Amino acid sequence: MLLGFIGVGKMGGGLARNLIRAGKEVLVFDLNLEAIQKTLNAGTTGKSANREMGVGPRYPIDYSEYLVQK
Repeated sequence: MLLGFIGVGKMGGGLARNLIRAGKEVLVFDLNLEAIQKTLNAGTTGKSANREMGVGPRYPIDYSEYLVQK
């Protein structure tokens, strides 16, 4: 199963790295290329959506809606 993370900063990055270390296939996207590289360094099952634009995750995970104060 391919999982996708939109935003791999402090929260999303930690979650994505844990999944990669557990051997899950994770596709990540972030505007900050350093955050992407830090996440991809966790293992071999991580891929950058910035580079794999033709491939999309089946279950994207986006926490940004929880960060917006209403």
